[in-house]
Amino acid sequence: DPQAPNRPMRRVWRPAPAGLAPDTGVAGKVTLSYTVRDRSHRVSNAATVTVTVKPAPLAPVVLFDFSNGVQGWAAGNWAGNTGTTEVNASGQLVVHSNNAWFESTAGTPFDLSGRTQLTLDLVSTAGTSPALVFKEGAAWEWCPVSTAPWVSSGPSTVTFDLTGLSGTCLANVNDIKSVEIWFNTGDSVIDNVIAH
Repeated sequence: DPQAPNRPMRRVWRPAPAGLAPDTGVAGKVTLSYTVRDRSHRVSNAATVTVTVKPAPLAPVVLFDFSNGVQGWAAGNWAGNTGTTEVNASGQLVVHSNNAWFESTAGTPFDLSGRTQLTLDLVSTAGTSPALVFKEGAAWEWCPVSTAPWVSSGPSTVTFDLTGLSGTCLANVNDIKSVEIWFNTGDSVIDNVIAH
């Protein structure tokens, strides 16, 4: 015990094959001080270790899988003739875009609290650089999330980082009314829109 060097050292933790594990529900920084005693009973100087315990990840949630139709997805209605959507025989959403935003406005709002990524499977015929925006809260506020790098033609998994949300975007992440994705001109096929 560094605070009382004449008292016997108490064991704070024990190495285990699986490592150290925090108690259920514990997250944040944990700091502990320790000393070691050798075979001659000499006690070392105190050392400090700080460990950051991250919260347990949430199970992935499929937001859209298009198994039963377009699930509310359509071209944004504020910009004129921007494109159309349909579901192909494989149960995937086909987006015919004229450089436009496409949105899902059907259904119950999403709660993405604690989520760090949104992913989707994408096949583009001409290539695209999709951008993600949420409309959130009672006022349906526009909340830019991120833009993915250019995706050439062919299959790809696109990952949007949700950890950079701040301000009202972060405050309303439990009330997402609409998911919006920008597609460049051409046809894109998307599936498995999942929050992680």
